[in-house]
Amino acid sequence: MPAFEEQLRDAFAILLGRPLEAFPEGTYATFHWDDELRAELFSPEFGEDADPNELDPRRWQVDVQRSLVLVDDASEVDQLEPMADALDELSFVSGDFEVVRGRDMLTLLGAHGVDPDEIDYFVPVILRVRTDGTLFDALRAATWTMDEGALTEPDEDAEVDGTWAERLSAIADPALRKHFANLCLDAHSARAYGAWFAGTTQPLNSFGSALEAFGAEAVATWEFGEGQATTWVVRLKTDA
Repeated sequence: MPAFEEQLRDAFAILLGRPLEAFPEGTYATFHWDDELRAELFSPEFGEDADPNELDPRRWQVDVQRSLVLVDDASEVDQLEPMADALDELSFVSGDFEVVRGRDMLTLLGAHGVDPDEIDYFVPVILRVRTDGTLFDALRAATWTMDEGALTEPDEDAEVDGTWAERLSAIADPALRKHFANLCLDAHSARAYGAWFAGTTQPLNSFGSALEAFGAEAVATWEFGEGQATTWVVRLKTDA
């Protein structure tokens, strides 16, 4: 096993409180909601401006086909109103939302000649990151550790959550330890920098309830900003 992969597995075990081998078999996935990622997700240019030294969702390979569009308010969007009936036929209830799969949204946008970049306002999207279905790969995506050479560290003004600062001290590699610290800031610092690790028992509330139709069970959750973004690692009973 490559050294970096072994170090990652140890770091994930610290985060989750048990080794990855202790988790049940199944399909694991990473989903992300961000109030700044809407229409651009369906644009061919998505990801071109990704910063390799930031916790930037544009660094991910996104599975647009299996991402989820929440269309409860689609009829209020001028560019989507003509396809409102079609969206209604393709949608299904998941948690608190009417949901359409990304592949169906792509088809409808193309059929109606709608350029995503022309949509002034877009309904929320739960993007799915392209991973191989394993818990290890889902966690790599969620923690932006896909590339050993593109790790971050906390801003000098950010405070790491005290509990996690102590636990993460067990990570031997300094660069990896700083990167994980940036994902375990206290809730106040995460409003402006990095992320707050909400833990392994956070329920799929808010936009996360859109994953309920797939029997999603939360494994790990991160919060960003003032409720402006969330990343979930989940185990799926039914693949999205």
